[in-house]
Parts: sequence; C-alpha cells; structure tokens
Amino acid sequence: MEQTRMSKIKVVSLEKPGVLRVVEKPRVSLKEHEVRIKVERVGICGSDVHIYEGAIPWVKMPLVLGHEFSGTVVEVGTNATVDLGQRVTVIPIISCRKCAACQKGETVHCSSLTIYGTHADGAYAEEIVVIDHRVRILPDNMSFDQGAFMDPLTVAVHAINRSQLKSKENVAILGAGSIGMLALQIPIIRDSQFIMVTGRVPDKLALAKKLGAKLAVNATTEDVVQRGLSAVPDGFDVILDLVCSQETLEQAITLGKPGAHIVFIGAPSPPNKPALNYTEVYRKELTLAASRGYTDEEFGQALAIMASGRIQIEPLITGRFSLGHVPEAMKFAQTRREEAIKVFIEPQRDL
Repeated sequence: MEQTRMSKIKVVSLEKPGVLRVVEKPRVSLKEHEVRIKVERVGICGSDVHIYEGAIPWVKMPLVLGHEFSGTVVEVGTNATVDLGQRVTVIPIISCRKCAACQKGETVHCSSLTIYGTHADGAYAEEIVVIDHRVRILPDNMSFDQGAFMDPLTVAVHAINRSQLKSKENVAILGAGSIGMLALQIPIIRDSQFIMVTGRVPDKLALAKKLGAKLAVNATTEDVVQRGLSAVPDGFDVILDLVCSQETLEQAITLGKPGAHIVFIGAPSPPNKPALNYTEVYRKELTLAASRGYTDEEFGQALAIMASGRIQIEPLITGRFSLGHVPEAMKFAQTRREEAIKVFIEPQRDL
C-alpha cells in the first residue's frame, strides 16, 4: 500500500442547484477493499446537467458529481484486488450483490442501488475512492479518453441488447446526443442493414452520417416519419428513443414495422408524461422496453467492443476543461447544446 503525502484534495462541490465550487476536502483513509484512483478523465453526463439544474429533487447536496471516469490506481486497501499503477475505469453502479436481482446478475435492479456521482461523491476531483470490485483494468491499447466513455457506451450496449437486434435489421435512432452517437456505432458492428438517426442540430446530424448512418433527418425542418418510411417502407425492426417526448414516442410507434422492438432510453422529466397510442401498439404487436443502466456483464461486453478499436470517440469530444474550470465546463454543456456532445474534465491539468 503506497504511503500518501497530501492531507487534502481538490474537488468540485455542487453546493446547491446552479452553484459549483472548487473546494478542498480531507483525504480519507482507505478501508481494506477500497482503491484510491487519481482521476485523469471524467465526462459530463446529461444527468449531471439535470442534477446541476435541480431537476432531480431527491439528490442530496453538497455533492461531487461525475460517474464517467478513468484514471490510475495510486493506493490500495490491505485486501484490495487491484494493483498500484494500473490504468483503470470504474463501473459507477454499486449493488448489494445479495438481493434477488443481484443474484440473477440484474444489478441495475438492485434493491439498494447507489451510484458514484449521484448518491455518493463522484469524480469531479483530483482523486476518488471506490470499492475494488467496481474497478476494471484498461487494456494497454485503450486511452484514458476511451476509459471515460465506458459508462455511456455500456448504456448504449444495454439498450441494444434490450432491443434484441439481429443481423440485417433496420434501426432508427431518435436523438443525436452522445448516447445516440455511440448507439449508432453498435448496429454497424452487428451488421445492421440500414440506420437512420434523427435530431435537431445540423452539425450533429452531419457527424452521424460520417459515423455510418445511412439517413440523418432534421426533426425541426423535416417529417421524420415520412423520411423514414420513404427509406424503409415496411418500417423499422428496432427503434431507440433517446428523447422520450410525446413527439418521439409517436414517431417510434409509427416507424415500427409489425413485431418491431422499441426501446426507451431517455427519462422523461416531470411534468412530461407521454401518452401511449395503445391501439397502434396492439395492431402491430410491438414490443416496448425501457432501458436504464446496465449489468456488470454488459460493461465487459462494452469494454471488449471499445478495445477492438471499432468505436469512434474523438469526434464526440467537444470540450476539455481543467478541474478549476468545471463551472465553465458545466455552463458549456448546459447552454451550448448545439456544439456540446461530450465535455471532458481533466483533473490533473494545471495542477
């Protein structure tokens, strides 16, 4: 176990909605199965923005945000299963490993689920202490940037798995944010026939085409259903709805072919309660599924996909900020959504 010298570390604390401050906190001692990680990269997730805005009222503040991260192990507990110096990423979902859901491997349904950066302090910090069984070693050919994309990539993998996607099927992705851009690349790997992406930002739609979408539709200026069914007259086999508004729910149901699978990934914010056209769902015998989080097994699947080099992440990184400039980074992610896809914080920069 490495002896440490700093008594305090810098973190960015969300004091209350809209107020982020760089503060110093005591450097805590490790328990026997804990690991201290020097944070190299941490991404700003859309859920971080929602918490920052006060849109998730049950989140307790002050809180250190950040659940998409990678770094280097700098200290280990006496019985930890991770070695010093290893480059790692972390599964931020902490499950009890004892309840019925955990015993079946469905950790996302754990009865006492907690998440770093939401229920416990996260990685907007110089360092973070995590439980050793949440740590995953980065392959030698993977960068810290790729490691920090592992959580959102696994969210996309889980959604695709929920869709039961098969080879040569046609896919519609409603929403061109970071998860949409990652989800787009998985059906390509799995040999899909035709992929359509919809969104409202021309530059993001152009990027979707570069990443492999056959059709990119501007939902502000074009008829999504007309364009989609003109390209795939029989309808789509799989539809991923990353927006989950009334508009996209109706589009998804209309775009689906008989027997299609529709997966809802976005979480509608109150008072948004989309109504369901059950008649059409019944007539087409559609399968509707929600997708929230992922399992440990799917994190392993995503790690293998990322290590294969077939996921493009560089075009998705639209900002890099030091720890001292997290308030500016959050404002960028919040207010410049036409530009921002994935904004990174690099805590070791300028230290």
